Amino acid sequence: MSSADLGVRARARLGTTLRGKYRLDAVLGIGGMAAVYRAVHRNRAEFAVKILLPELSHESEVRKRFLREGYAANTVKHPGVVAIVDDDIAEDGAAFLVMELLSGASVEDLAQRRRGKVPARIVAAIGIQVLDVLASAHQKGILHRDVKPANLFLTTTGLVKVLDFGIARVRDLASSGAYATQSSVSFGTPAFMAPEQARGKTREVDERSDVWAAGAALFTTITGSLVHEGENGAEVLVRAATEPARPIRGLAPEVPAEIAAVVDRALAFDPRRRWSSAAEMRDALIVAFASAFGTPTSHAELALFLAETPAADAPSLDASTRAAAADRRGPTTAVAVASDRVRPTRATRGIVVAALSALAFVLTGAIILAAATHEPLPKAPAPSSATATATATATATATAAATVTATVTATTTATATATATARLAPHHHPSHPAPAPAAIPSCTPNYVLDDEGNKHFKPECF
Repeated sequence: MSSADLGVRARARLGTTLRGKYRLDAVLGIGGMAAVYRAVHRNRAEFAVKILLPELSHESEVRKRFLREGYAANTVKHPGVVAIVDDDIAEDGAAFLVMELLSGASVEDLAQRRRGKVPARIVAAIGIQVLDVLASAHQKGILHRDVKPANLFLTTTGLVKVLDFGIARVRDLASSGAYATQSSVSFGTPAFMAPEQARGKTREVDERSDVWAAGAALFTTITGSLVHEGENGAEVLVRAATEPARPIRGLAPEVPAEIAAVVDRALAFDPRRRWSSAAEMRDALIVAFASAFGTPTSHAELALFLAETPAADAPSLDASTRAAAADRRGPTTAVAVASDRVRPTRATRGIVVAALSALAFVLTGAIILAAATHEPLPKAPAPSSATATATATATATATAAATVTATVTATTTATATATATARLAPHHHPSHPAPAPAAIPSCTPNYVLDDEGNKHFKPECF
């Protein structure tokens, strides 16, 4: 089934109510197995509802696994995991999960808004939170198996949430049934699969496989490139199964050596050479962060970074293209937050108006005084000629007012931007030079691949 068809089916549910309780108001995300909606409960509370496709819900084992694995998140008992508050079967037999509704943006969307890259300091701070969640899950015997930027969500409070715990197991089970699709032949996402996972060695998949995926998520978000590039999903999968990862500083030399060492070790081809657990990698990343940047990044700083990252200026998309993009991202439980650009405050505008009024008063007084004393007004610097009439003076005053307004506005905006930048500026270790400004992502290749191996050309490359 095409992405456009999935989108049409998902939107057809809008306005309906599940089990007399959850009214579906908006589509938040569409994937190959489920769609996610913003829903309002009959008591006015808002939630995110993930509905498994009806044909998959009719596979009893898939339905049972979907509902059971949905509660894996609650088993982790960590604030960085999306809470599941209810589950049921819709009137048409589709299984659904009810989750907390988040506000913010996925790490994948955040990177796209910033032309493909996020500063290493911010990514490392996000990574520490993600690894803490994975460490708690592994302690409970739960593997994620699909860690990727699309499943990492930065909320407006600066807390990072890890989405879709257990969904990879459901995808794996569904791939063996009558409704198997190319996108679900192997659980997980090819670009973020550890070598053993890409080879289909399910018995070898363990905590270190999640560690590899976490390293790949950090690698991609910092560099703007996948660990393994390829013409299609199959080629990426083969390279993941057979080739070692590239060193991160080969693509982003500005990354501090301490941070690079943590990521590179996570991406070791041999599981025995990786960090032995998410907890070990988390602790190593904390030490590396302190050495490279100094002051730890707070939730408030991450929230500020999210708020000050402008929404992507993307051209309007038709329905089928939007559905295809949503399918590549996979289901989400939140709506991305876009912040306004910095504008002069009301107080600043008041100061500008007062200053212009005073300037007009002084100029008018000068004209009257000059007329009374029969003395010519001072000449303006060349090449402008002297202004002798009140009409010309008024014109000059208006021009000056516009210039002053533009100058003050630009200065105010620049000051506000500089202040925000200073609050987010990395605290560099003396042995490391300040990182170079992020470069515009390369257009070679000029496309990205979805889970099915289809090419989707980058808008900025045209």
